[in-house]
Amino acid sequence: PELEKEGLARELVSKIQTLRKESGYEVMDRIDLRIKRSGDELFDSAMQEHAAHINAETLGTATADNILVEELSAEHNNVHEIPVKEGLNALVAMPKASVTEA
Repeated sequence: PELEKEGLARELVSKIQTLRKESGYEVMDRIDLRIKRSGDELFDSAMQEHAAHINAETLGTATADNILVEELSAEHNNVHEIPVKEGLNALVAMPKASVTEA
């Protein structure tokens, strides 16, 4: 199961990277990434366990504790349905993050 979880995380990162390009984001644009819980125990566990890696690879700004959400709220725009494995699509919100002063 651990290798399968890692594979799911890598697959999602790859698809998010493709969506970033298709959405016209610049290479260094940060995103406010949120992934809706799917109800699939393996997928949800993989997203939680690999949240830091997913954020790092996609330039996500959410904390690892906040990347996986029960529902995507109205403020979560740029939502995509991403096929991640047979019979399972992930709902992912990836709007550009607000630029804040460092």
